[in-house]
Order: sequence, then C-alpha cells, then structure tokens
Amino acid sequence: MRLEHQVSVVQSSRLSSFHPNNVAFRSKSAKKMKKKKKFIIIIIIIFIIMCIIIIFIVILLTFTTIIIFIIIIIIIIIIILLLLLLFLLFLLLLLLLIIIIIIEIVSISIIIVKISMFKDSI
Repeated sequence: MRLEHQVSVVQSSRLSSFHPNNVAFRSKSAKKMKKKKKFIIIIIIIFIIMCIIIIFIVILLTFTTIIIFIIIIIIIIIIILLLLLLFLLFLLLLLLLIIIIIIEIVSISIIIVKISMFKDSI
C-alpha cells in the first residue's frame, strides 16, 4: 500500500507539473527572469561603458599632465640655454674689451717708442 501511495504521489507530481496553474506560474516566472536578465545585462553594459570612459579620462589626464610636465621642462631648458647664451655674450664682450685695451696699450707703446726715436734723432 505504501509503495502504491509513493507511486501515486510521484505520478500526481508529474501530472501536476502539467496543470494549467503550474504551467502559467512557470511561464510568468520565466518571463520575469528574462526581464531581470535583460535588466542585469543592461546594468553590466552601462557599468562597462562607464569603466571605459573613466579609464579613458584617467589616461587622457595622465597624458595631459605628462605633456604639461614635458612642456615645463622644455621651457626651463630654453631659459637655461638663453642664460648661458647671455653669459657667453658677456664673456665675449669682456674678451673684446680686453683685446681693445691691449691694442691701445700696444699702440701707445709704439707711439712712445717712435717719440723716443724721434728725440734721439734730433
């Protein structure tokens, strides 16, 4: 009797799965799950797009920062080179001044020697 009761329960459960109420419940559940699945997929896609946008912005800011840093370094190097050029021009002018002074001293010496030779000749 007991075995027949278990067989009867199994048969009724198999048959109850085809009952219109159960079929409708499973169908509604499946539709809800599909909607939730679509919603979750949309949320995941939006999250991935947001992550890509954030990564792009970070990369862009990083490259912008690097480019600004490189431009600042280039400007500093140009200023240093200009200062060195000014210093070299100053040294060149100083050298020219020294050469002019030496030429004047030599010319004065030549004049003095000529004057002394002229005095000796008289």
